[in-house]
Amino acid sequence: MLTDPSLDPHMARALEMHANLVEADGGKPSTIASDREQQARLAQFWNDGGPEIARVQEVEVPGAEGQLGAILYEPTQEPTPVIVFLHGGGFARGTAYSADVTARALAATSGMAVLNLSYRLAPESPWPAALEDVDAVLDWCAAGDPLLKSRDFLLSGASAGAILALGVSLRRRDREKKAALGMALFYGAYQWGGDLWEVAHSRVAFGDGRYGLSKARCKDYFAWLKAPPTDPYGSPLRAMSLNNLPPIWLGVAELDVLRDDNFMLADRLKKSDTPFELVHYRGLTHGFGGRLRMVPRARRGVADAAHFLARCTAGRMSGYLEREDMFSLRDDT
Repeated sequence: MLTDPSLDPHMARALEMHANLVEADGGKPSTIASDREQQARLAQFWNDGGPEIARVQEVEVPGAEGQLGAILYEPTQEPTPVIVFLHGGGFARGTAYSADVTARALAATSGMAVLNLSYRLAPESPWPAALEDVDAVLDWCAAGDPLLKSRDFLLSGASAGAILALGVSLRRRDREKKAALGMALFYGAYQWGGDLWEVAHSRVAFGDGRYGLSKARCKDYFAWLKAPPTDPYGSPLRAMSLNNLPPIWLGVAELDVLRDDNFMLADRLKKSDTPFELVHYRGLTHGFGGRLRMVPRARRGVADAAHFLARCTAGRMSGYLEREDMFSLRDDT
């Protein structure tokens, strides 16, 4: 087990468990296809024990070029805004099922419906396919399909999903489309390529991948995606303005190669009129939102996001709050 004193002990055990699961499954895959298949198998372990939701159904929703699979979680029969959740996986792997436990926790804690979306993946569907899929689904939400019981929506996403959520919000702002009521973003990468990849402290400190995601793996993902590094909808730190966006919650893992993207985004948001909250989870690593089964403070992180989104729907979001989460090495339940 990793013995770094800065690493949350529950997180350390989760990292060890995941490594053991990978080894028992035949080791690290050598192709994208086998990687996706292994992720689906291992998701059974990490999804186990997720919150019970009153109604869960697999659905199809209209994407940019055809129907997309999704899972709809409804904790109540009453109409609520819907949280559209976008899974991670570097735009090359992941499905709604792989993010099931996170989506369930958001629904259970917020009391709102969650639509957990499977968008198109690279390299088969390079950029901007995923962005266009999400935009099309939000148009469908805004049109008021009876399945959702509300025209109002929020956004949440992890890693690649966080990039999509922010990118599509920028695009909808620029095209004057209906906006989300708020966003909850977990450990995203907000700029592709350039000097950032070489000089950002978190890239240097954690780029070897000892806590999971590596700098080399990030570069592979972006190469498969084939996205122009200057596209502001894929690299929001390159956007001319971050004004006039929905309120944003940033959940930042301390021991994450992508950590500094989030701090730089916060610095940009401070100079904008977009309200936001940044929570820095000391001792946690990239992907903690999918490790709720073993990491109590990861459960707290997803609950923080859910509470933020609930505040957005109640109109209680204004100003800017930045706080350091000092729960590091204690069991926060």
